[in-house]
Amino acid sequence: MLEASDKTAERLRDNWQSVTGEIFEACHAAGREAGEVQIVGVCKYVGPELAWQLGQAGCEILAENRPQLLWDKAEY
Repeated sequence: MLEASDKTAERLRDNWQSVTGEIFEACHAAGREAGEVQIVGVCKYVGPELAWQLGQAGCEILAENRPQLLWDKAEY
């Protein structure tokens, strides 16, 4: 299971900015609103702290295929 660190948090923020920037550009080129696109962060195989850091980076929707693990992450 992947764990969180300060370096990981920085990488998540950088990746989030990159992905959202690419989505904005693609939507602009297609004549769509960027708000029409939802990004789902998959937090399978990561601990609660790393899932939390993904949320802190800007990801508002998380997915986990095992509900009991998602509940643990939500409580974090």
